[in-house]
Amino acid sequence: YDRYGQTDNTHPYSRGHHGFRHFHDNFYFDESFFHFPFNNKGGRDFADSKYTLHFNQYVNEVVPDSFKRPYLIKITSDWCFSCIHIEPVWKETVQELETLGIGIGVVDVGYERRLANHLGAHQTPSILGVVNGKVAFFHYAVVKGHLMQFVEDLLPQRLVEKVTDKNNQEFLKSWHDLNKPHVLLFDQVPSVPLLYKLTAFAYKDYVQFGYVDQGLSETAELLRRFNINTYAPTMLVFKEDVEKPADIIQ
Repeated sequence: YDRYGQTDNTHPYSRGHHGFRHFHDNFYFDESFFHFPFNNKGGRDFADSKYTLHFNQYVNEVVPDSFKRPYLIKITSDWCFSCIHIEPVWKETVQELETLGIGIGVVDVGYERRLANHLGAHQTPSILGVVNGKVAFFHYAVVKGHLMQFVEDLLPQRLVEKVTDKNNQEFLKSWHDLNKPHVLLFDQVPSVPLLYKLTAFAYKDYVQFGYVDQGLSETAELLRRFNINTYAPTMLVFKEDVEKPADIIQ
């Protein structure tokens, strides 16, 4: 159960953003991108059609929804050689992001030039994210790990508080001021899982979220106090009683 809410423990992404170079000011590709089919007009992928966005749909649906979940949007066009190159990675990433609840969109500039201009996308391919109604452009190598990290970085900071033996009482007792239930996730990975961050973003107005890294010596007392099973993620839900969880989810 890793930072993305998956059980696979292999990740190709390195947190640092250094070491990249630009291709058409946006992307570069390795040899794996050169294996692609020319099986439709202009190289367009009809699988994109279910994600197609129109201007009114973006304004009336995507923007309001982006206050509850982030969106990843691809800007593409017909006969775009570079667009074809990124398709294998885009498809693989989208499949995983959708299972986490991320919104996906595709804008074809040949049909939605108005929306592309509204987003500030003036070349293809472009990839951008939308969260809280704000647009951010992706400028790194198009590989799955980078795209996953880009989506994670779209989320506001401090959605989830790191909780230890030292600050747990302060965290739990803050319900008096915030008037919200508090949730604590106990897990063995040092970084807060993306799925948990996304949940925290979706319910930030109603619930306060905390995370306990079971691998730290600074959390040993918490594990003992709540009799936490260290072999599986455990979620505790607290209401008024900070000494006893109202619910336990494993």
